[in-house]
Amino acid sequence: MYASMTQDITATASRQEKAKAKAEQVEQFFLDWQDMSPAERIRAEYLASHDMTEEDLAALSEDERARIEEEIKEYVKMRLTGVVDNDNTPQSPTTALASQLARQELES
Repeated sequence: MYASMTQDITATASRQEKAKAKAEQVEQFFLDWQDMSPAERIRAEYLASHDMTEEDLAALSEDERARIEEEIKEYVKMRLTGVVDNDNTPQSPTTALASQLARQELES
């Protein structure tokens, strides 16, 4: 019985640690988001909506990265000037966060 109680306590502590880490991750995301310039936020939205991270982008070939960087540049320009077509509707910060967290959950 004692072993079972110890296992339950250990499992509960582990779940609490994971929940605390996730909450800290969410908090850090919003703190980082708050410190971004509008262009940086738009870039992050673009990457999230294409299921990419800066690391993913850096890992691409030079030609592929240049092509995507040009797309991002046009997307940022489009958003900053207020011209957004329905096919490129950006994600909100909350949706972008949910996508990133879901992707991380699948990878772990």
